[in-house]
Amino acid sequence: MAVPEMISSSKGRPSGRHDPGRAGSTVRVTEQTRAAVRALAEEMGEPMQDVIAKAVEAYRRQRILERTNAAYAALRADPRRWQEERDERAIWEITAADGIEDE
Repeated sequence: MAVPEMISSSKGRPSGRHDPGRAGSTVRVTEQTRAAVRALAEEMGEPMQDVIAKAVEAYRRQRILERTNAAYAALRADPRRWQEERDERAIWEITAADGIEDE
């Protein structure tokens, strides 16, 4: 088993830059993960901290979509609740034909 390495958010950047405006913390990751982050940082010309931040934000957004899809699947599995949803959508769609122009 690989020994976890440490990625410091204020050290170890490919360019050696240090941004004193950012809080620093350390996270233990596998050597493979650290190498992947470093490679991406070098490829993108960005600090490792920025690469990690973007990856976490992308994962956060993915999880939101996964939970939303699961909620809709559960809603569709209940015929009564799904019909209520469809009825409500039909009411809202009427507003699209209300003759009011987009501003």
